Amino acid sequence: MEPEIHLATGAKAIVILSAIPVVLYALWADYFQRKMDPHLEIEKTRMANLLFILFELSLFFNSSKIREVYPHIIGGSSILAILLLFLIKSSLEKKILPPEEGQKEIIRILMRSIFICTFGSTFFISILITYVQSIFFLIQFFNASLNTELILLTLGGIILSTTGLGISFALNPIIFKFLLPTKIINDNKIQSHFVDGFKKAGLSCPELLLVELKKLKPEPLVIMGLPKGKRIFRQCLFISAWALSSFSLQELDAITANLICRITLQHSKKNIIHFLKTIFFIS
Repeated sequence: MEPEIHLATGAKAIVILSAIPVVLYALWADYFQRKMDPHLEIEKTRMANLLFILFELSLFFNSSKIREVYPHIIGGSSILAILLLFLIKSSLEKKILPPEEGQKEIIRILMRSIFICTFGSTFFISILITYVQSIFFLIQFFNASLNTELILLTLGGIILSTTGLGISFALNPIIFKFLLPTKIINDNKIQSHFVDGFKKAGLSCPELLLVELKKLKPEPLVIMGLPKGKRIFRQCLFISAWALSSFSLQELDAITANLICRITLQHSKKNIIHFLKTIFFIS
């Protein structure tokens, strides 16, 4: 009983120690609202952030015994502290050296990409761990052989990879809308231009969306989603604003024709099949 009390006290101490660098860094951020020397202080903020992160990592790796008993508390507090340190560092750098318009767009897209990748990978890994634990439980419960265990794990890996790929492909338009500033194109001339191009190829025209980036220049046309998707899963054609302002309708015709050729030749489907074959071969 006494060792458990000591471990609980140690866990509380680790959480408190993890919070100290965050508080100190936040107070330093408040300092920059009153006094700021961009050329001298930017490196100091980065060095301080690095030292605080090293401190958090040292706390994490030196608390192995406490982590065995309270893994979620120690791991969660460390991850939260490091994320907060990065957020404070980002706000500090914006105060010291305000980003230009193009840099703001990059930072916004990068932060949203990090959020999506973190959320998606955490969700997928949690499902994978749950599946593996369930397989081990069933094998122990039914006293299954090692060959059965390997077959179930292999099939599970293939099914989870295929399902994850399909969900990712279906959600691509939603993710793209979240990452970039987009709006529905209401210009009848532009709409009829793209609708006619897809009709000539015997394809239904996807939803037309304008990508409103001021400084960045993405691909002129990007198509995402399921060809026969409905509502939120409807296929979308993202058209960059700089392409509409820079290219003539004849040039857009050529770009659209190239895109339609890739759709009719089913390049995406062939790439997916090749990917699945590779997974099956590795498994």
